[in-house]
Amino acid sequence: MEQAAYQILRPVVHERWLPEFLTLKVAELLYLGLDAMLPNVEGPEFEETLQSKIFHARSMLDDSLQSPPSQSDLARLVGLPVAVFSAAFRDVIGMAIPQYLNHRRMHKARMLIENTTMPLKQIAHEAGYNHTSNLCLALKRHFGKTAREIRTGQRRRDARSVACPREGMAARDFCWQLASPS
Repeated sequence: MEQAAYQILRPVVHERWLPEFLTLKVAELLYLGLDAMLPNVEGPEFEETLQSKIFHARSMLDDSLQSPPSQSDLARLVGLPVAVFSAAFRDVIGMAIPQYLNHRRMHKARMLIENTTMPLKQIAHEAGYNHTSNLCLALKRHFGKTAREIRTGQRRRDARSVACPREGMAARDFCWQLASPS
């Protein structure tokens, strides 16, 4: 701050640039003074509020997979600059926003395929895909399986683990035990 004040009192610039130089130096002096007066925004409280803002943004993304807000809209909604928001999201969540969205969409789609009889077109819409073909391609890339393989694989697992009259025994084992002589 002292150096900026000294440069205002004894400027070493061409006379033509003196008004702009003095304007900038006064602004610098003002910013340095304000910076000294403002509390430090680093520390545990700042980290907690930053983390809570990121969790709030994640919650907004989870609630709107069909048409998620843009990064700039999310940053504005949580009150952070876009660059700070993007970096903090990556640090707190462990992946960038587009990766997180893709991850959540894939898991929502898989959950709907495995646990419902909804048509694939409706699942694609629920998971935020415009076309069924986009969903199918994304499933194949993410899980290495088609939607049909995911759905039929779950049905086979369900059939094998049907509850049995005897505790801890699958239906097929119980039936085998009944059929075999003791």
